[in-house]
Amino acid sequence: MAKITCDVVKDLLPLYVDDVLSGDSRALVEEHLKTCDECADLCKNLKGDDNFALTKNENDKAAIKKIKKKIQTKRIVTALVSALCIAVIAFGTYYGLHIKESYIPFDESGLRVNGDSLQTDRDFYASYGRYTPDGKTCFIYMTTTAYKTMWGEDRLTTIEDLSDEGRGIKIDSDDDGITDSVLVNSEIYYVSEEYAKQMSHGKLDFRTDEDIEMIKQNSVLVWSAE
Repeated sequence: MAKITCDVVKDLLPLYVDDVLSGDSRALVEEHLKTCDECADLCKNLKGDDNFALTKNENDKAAIKKIKKKIQTKRIVTALVSALCIAVIAFGTYYGLHIKESYIPFDESGLRVNGDSLQTDRDFYASYGRYTPDGKTCFIYMTTTAYKTMWGEDRLTTIEDLSDEGRGIKIDSDDDGITDSVLVNSEIYYVSEEYAKQMSHGKLDFRTDEDIEMIKQNSVLVWSAE
């Protein structure tokens, strides 16, 4: 095979690296590179520069894409966390102001008897009551919320109807549940906070007369028919 000079090979190397030489010309260059270290090094450098540039470009694109993805993910996570925090704060605020109930002590309840009504001028959230099994005694308490305490408007409100008709409660006197009897409530007590908690959880114990008397002793008699 004919030999070519280094100058000719150096002119052909860019075409060789780009793989655009004909078969014969490519064979001549490769034959020369086997015996010429200088041209072989130049060829390696040319290939190395191109590969480096290509690899660098691809790596840059991949890195930028990865960074963008991380930023986008971080923004989404931040937005979700922020939204969750806002929701938690909003619910906590609403719950603290409007839902969470606080026991109102009797001396702050404003309760008083007015004719046939037990009334209060205290703005409250709710009133709760429970009768003893014989229907003669009713235990009550009142609650408020932060919103009611801060922004409520005091107005006269009836808590219990003390008329004969209003104090009547119906219970089943027969096992078959057909016959109803009317028992008239004769006294109302305002319970302590401890008993109010038991009432709210359905745990106020009326099993014996002693239990009822114990509750009475630790409560305030609000009204009695006697």
